[in-house]
Amino acid sequence: MLICLFKSVLFISAQKHNVPLSNSANLDILRSNELKAKEYVSKNLNRFAIERLQKYNYLLDSLYLSEKNDTLNRIEIAYRLNSASKNSKIEFLNAKISELSLQKEKQDTLYSSLVKKALLSFLLWVTIVLAILQFRKNRLKKVKAKLQSTNAQLLTLEITSKNAINLSNNFKSIKEPLQKISSEFARLNSLIADASTNEN
Repeated sequence: MLICLFKSVLFISAQKHNVPLSNSANLDILRSNELKAKEYVSKNLNRFAIERLQKYNYLLDSLYLSEKNDTLNRIEIAYRLNSASKNSKIEFLNAKISELSLQKEKQDTLYSSLVKKALLSFLLWVTIVLAILQFRKNRLKKVKAKLQSTNAQLLTLEITSKNAINLSNNFKSIKEPLQKISSEFARLNSLIADASTNEN
């Protein structure tokens, strides 16, 4: 019996150097029980000392379990808070991603719309330019045809003018003989008139 008690005291002394408790109030309770056990041993009250040691072991287990549960609860609370913070951050980031995705979709739609409008504008511009070129080409053809007609008329006029000049030159060359003939014819008429008068 004394050997068991001695072993228990040794066990208590070993645990005293490595008690897995951090709360000072709990440590005070254990020290109080340890001191009582030693006091009973010093008075040779071994049965009370064993009871006190058993109580010490029971208190050590229950206090360790309580502190362990408290520590686990604190860890769990800290984990939940951390998890809640991370979840809120994740939700915020997901909302931001959704917002940016929506903005990207709008930008893509706007970009596609602008590209379509640019293509339509380019096609319209090309069509207008081609229409203007075709109009100018047709007008140029008409102007060329008119110019050719005018040139033909001018050529005809030039030929007619040359003929008129030639005719005028020819007329000038025969003008004197015609005048002579005219004067001779007038004289002849005058002679005939005089002869007719003399016969009467």
